[in-house]
Amino acid sequence: MVGIPKGEALTVVFKLGGLGVRSALERLQNILEGRGVPCIDFQLNRDPPVRLVEILSRLEATHTKHFDISGQGLRFELYLNGRSNLELLEIRSENDQSLTWDDWVPPFTDSPDFVMAWVADREYDYWQNAEQLYQYTAAGRSYEGLPLISRGLPFPHDEAIIDTSRNPGRRAMRHGYIEVVGAVMWLGEPFWRLTGVDKKQVSDAGWLRILDVSPSVTKLEAAEHCFTAESGNAELQARLRLLLFRPRNAARLPNALAPLDPSKPYSVYCRDFDVEIEAENLVSALRLRPVSSEVLRATIESGLAAWRVRHDFAALEATSRIRSTVTEEVLKDSVISLLLDHSDSMRGQKMLLAAGAAMMASDLLDGLGVKHDVLGFTTVRWRGGLSRQKWLRSGQPPYPGRLNDVLHVIYCSAGERLKTDHCVTMLHPDLLKENLDGEAIQWATSRLRERGESRKFLIVVSDGAPVDDSTLYDNGAEYLVNHFRSVIHAIAQEGDIQLAAIGINYGVDRYYQRSVVIHSPDDLGAAVLQLIEQLLCAPQAST
Repeated sequence: MVGIPKGEALTVVFKLGGLGVRSALERLQNILEGRGVPCIDFQLNRDPPVRLVEILSRLEATHTKHFDISGQGLRFELYLNGRSNLELLEIRSENDQSLTWDDWVPPFTDSPDFVMAWVADREYDYWQNAEQLYQYTAAGRSYEGLPLISRGLPFPHDEAIIDTSRNPGRRAMRHGYIEVVGAVMWLGEPFWRLTGVDKKQVSDAGWLRILDVSPSVTKLEAAEHCFTAESGNAELQARLRLLLFRPRNAARLPNALAPLDPSKPYSVYCRDFDVEIEAENLVSALRLRPVSSEVLRATIESGLAAWRVRHDFAALEATSRIRSTVTEEVLKDSVISLLLDHSDSMRGQKMLLAAGAAMMASDLLDGLGVKHDVLGFTTVRWRGGLSRQKWLRSGQPPYPGRLNDVLHVIYCSAGERLKTDHCVTMLHPDLLKENLDGEAIQWATSRLRERGESRKFLIVVSDGAPVDDSTLYDNGAEYLVNHFRSVIHAIAQEGDIQLAAIGINYGVDRYYQRSVVIHSPDDLGAAVLQLIEQLLCAPQAST
């Protein structure tokens, strides 16, 4: 790690009473002096700048157990959390620093009360954990489409807050530690004892870089840079969280994450509760809570009005280029399937624009005479459904395979044209849950193979790799992504279906030979047009 970029923060966590004002400031001063940084011009709150040692005298004179100090492009904040029995020191960079986080951490890890430390991007961390609506309004940001829940307080004190429980960068205070994941983390002995996590199992994770920096402290490196909304690391964060912390339904789960067994092929414990359904039957069949179709339709029409105006001309130009390149006979001998990720992270603007892109693609393909279908995939329930309950009743045999009930949704089939009425279900607040990409791709390709056209294409739109806590916990952290990779590889080897993918802040180029990575959902329409044109205009591979 070279230097500290502006905007990053290191949080060091101790058992309550294990650090203290004097120890914290003395260690900070030793680090600064050891790296040639002058310990002058530091401010306590808004007081005039003084030497760091003078601030210590003031704090001790007033018996203050916390502080907020800034100077030399740095900010130090010490605060206590009595409920969780923790003492936290946050070190922030206000501008680029020549010191590294490896300069800051070791002086704090020699204490037996050191619990953990991690590095985070402050902007990302803030919005991943922002629950209050005023946080958005004060910043001029919209919270439209974000999941809202009640605080559970009695009337008239109750209010709506944003549900952050599915955010990959969420934090949760636990007794004696914090449930959080960082691209770089340092974990002390109290962490392993309090979480009950098997340290050897974490050390054996091949996708992590592990370093024992001392007999009692382990450093984990999951990524080179901090997690951000643009980095596409949601999958990695979910895997790391699953490895380090037991899921919220841990009372029904074993004490340790099952190690991945490469000799165990992908399997499905039970298909009895899987659902394949047409979108118009979804709400009644799954007994989802009633939501006005008129409201959802109005949301789509108003939310996409300006977006469609910008993209309709691009669609017309793409149509013209395709017609000038590909004969009508070849177009009629082509079929395209558009497969949409319905994981919870697609909620809100992503799902709205995915619906818009799907309708635009359907209009374009219908005009070209190209048959197509639009599909969606998620699970029926959160964190294991009836399949998991059946497995629990049967004695929990090891390595059970997939333990959730898949939900595959058909929005329009080949020969139909996707309309707004087909898409209203995409915005239903109870629809989006987990994502099992490998099986969804197998399902979509099996539908394509039933078609008579000789040119078959599948475009996958997703914002993250497969995640289902229930399945991963009892089969290994890489179980789903390994199956996902093997499915893509098998289709490529077969050669009868051309695969492509669009990743929304997600590096799909790691998995697919033909792909587009976008960093804003607003670019989804252009990416869909780009791939449709590339696929249809590509020369037919010889067989």
